[in-house]
Amino acid sequence: GRFQWITDIKDCVLEKDDQKSRDLVNWVNKHLPESYPRASTIPASFVSGEVLFLLVRALSGIDPSPAVPPEAFLPENGLPGLEGIFAMMDLFIDAGVDTVGVSINDIRQGDREAIRRLIESVQQWHAAKTGGAVE
Repeated sequence: GRFQWITDIKDCVLEKDDQKSRDLVNWVNKHLPESYPRASTIPASFVSGEVLFLLVRALSGIDPSPAVPPEAFLPENGLPGLEGIFAMMDLFIDAGVDTVGVSINDIRQGDREAIRRLIESVQQWHAAKTGGAVE
């Protein structure tokens, strides 16, 4: 009927959106060392800050001092823990990764767009660092 095209466009946009998210997750997994847990979805895999922390740590070669223990990324009162997200943001700043206006609350609340912007920022930082294009 008359409104079918609206549904078709919406489905197409959602599909494209999902493909973009899958591409970002695949990029993250490709660049994470084998021993690290794999990401599966945006935002769920990223709300603790651990995956992006491990990714930037591996790509930058920066080891925070004092070391950040895995427990830092455990939930607090049913929400992603602040200690891990703070550690991730500190590492981004130390490594020179632009946080693109994304806040700790954006990550903690699972803001999908904000998390995607952060991953894209890591991609661009990595490409600039390695002198290549975002692959």
